[in-house]
Order: sequence, then C-alpha cells, then structure tokens
Amino acid sequence: MEWKIINGEPVKIIPVTVHSFIIEDVADPEIYAANPLWEWQTSSMGKWVMKNAVATPEWHRVQEPMSYGHKFYIIARLKEQDLTFWTLKWKDAK
Repeated sequence: MEWKIINGEPVKIIPVTVHSFIIEDVADPEIYAANPLWEWQTSSMGKWVMKNAVATPEWHRVQEPMSYGHKFYIIARLKEQDLTFWTLKWKDAK
C-alpha cells in the first residue's frame, strides 16, 4: 500500500491480484501465456482495470510445484475507491 497526491488529495493506492491462470509445463510459458493475457485484457474486467489502474498492470510468473506448470498473476495498483468497485463487481471472477 502507498499514498499518492492526486488532484491535491491524498489517495491510498493498493496492489491487488486482478486475475490469475495456470499454463501447463511447456518449454516457453510466456509465449503460451500471451493468449490468456490478451483475452483478459480485452474482457470487460481487463478493459476496466487497464483504464482505472494507477500504472500499467504487471504480470508475474511462479512455478506451480504440484503440477510443474506455471501460474501467472496480473497485479494492478488501484485507488481505494476503485478497489472497492472491482471487489464488488469482479473479485469472485478471478
């Protein structure tokens, strides 16, 4: 969590995982992740997050030890009021 001054007002900025997905064990997981990343970005949630995030959302990859696959996380930094909106509308859709 961090604070920023936006339009002269202090605003709380909170990082949140807005989407995640798993790619099977493949030689180049980033290439296989391109399509799910694009599909998320062009979905209604993705468009909203891309428009309302304080900075461009980032994706991160971690090894999935149980399946030997790769789990990708999309993390966005949202203002507190935008996080409330996102939580009410899409939290269970991740």
